[in-house]
Order: sequence, then structure tokens, then C-alpha cells
Amino acid sequence: MADRIYTYNEKLLCVEREIKMRERVYKRRVTMGTMSKHQAEFEINLMKAIAEDIRPCAEEERLI
Repeated sequence: MADRIYTYNEKLLCVEREIKMRERVYKRRVTMGTMSKHQAEFEINLMKAIAEDIRPCAEEERLI
């Protein structure tokens, strides 16, 4: 468990960094044959869905 409470904005920035990393790494893994294109797309799209879930909270948090 984390020792501090993270803001929604911090969480969103982290998820956005994770998406960029996955796009780079998974593209390479698909090319190397160690990951299917379908699995890579699923994992990246799932993380994008998480970002979209967090985004409204981060925007509301900025208004406070």
C-alpha cells in the first residue's frame, strides 16, 4: 500500500506515460513475435480506457 495519497492528475500522468511505453515496447514485441498484435492492442486499449476513466476526476480536481 502506498504511504501517500496520489492525486488523480498524478495518476493520469502515470497512466499516459504507461501507454506511451506500452506502444513502444509492444510494437517491438509484436515484430519479434513474442506478443500477438491482438494482445498488444487489447493491453494498450485497456490502459487508454483507464485513462479515460481517470480524466474527468483529474479535470474536476484541477478546478478545486
